[in-house]
Amino acid sequence: MKATKFSLTALSTVLTLAIFFGCQRPCDAKIGEQISAFRAKTSARLKFRAQEARGAQTNYRFVFPLTPDEETRCPGFATGITVTVAGGKIVGQSMAIRMGDAYDEGRALAARRALDFILEAIGKPKSTSQSEDAQQLASIKSAIEQALISNPQNIQFPGFPQRSKLSCSPDGDLLVAVLPPVEIAPPGSYMQGPPR
Repeated sequence: MKATKFSLTALSTVLTLAIFFGCQRPCDAKIGEQISAFRAKTSARLKFRAQEARGAQTNYRFVFPLTPDEETRCPGFATGITVTVAGGKIVGQSMAIRMGDAYDEGRALAARRALDFILEAIGKPKSTSQSEDAQQLASIKSAIEQALISNPQNIQFPGFPQRSKLSCSPDGDLLVAVLPPVEIAPPGSYMQGPPR
């Protein structure tokens, strides 16, 4: 199914409801960017948690803190970010989102964070058109609902070779993964296959 300037697969409907939240930029990581540049520009916004080497790749884990307003509106909401690096460059990234206690608020905030996260990861500027942003946001929210009922959603924007996947963890958290184009994925890694 195609929506303005992007497509979602396995998505039954595109909602037209606009949901706007003034949240912080989620990550600022871009596929192919140096990890040192990413860490320098996000050190004030993301809380570093851990670094874990896995063969030729290293995972950097961060917590994305909430604003006081977000904490009030969405108690229990939390976002963790993992940036996967090979050869000093970002080759993939993922975000885990715990929805929290406020059902509607949590899903609306998750949609905004997921959309911003995907756009930043692939290097696509956020739309300056409110109607296009609203359509993208509503589509992401619909994809989140599908992902949370164990129906993973694959997202790819025309003109951007990176692949994104929304799915649900065994604990019920939303998982958003952004993978590099297959041709530049690290050899032998899970990133060479299509999102499943």
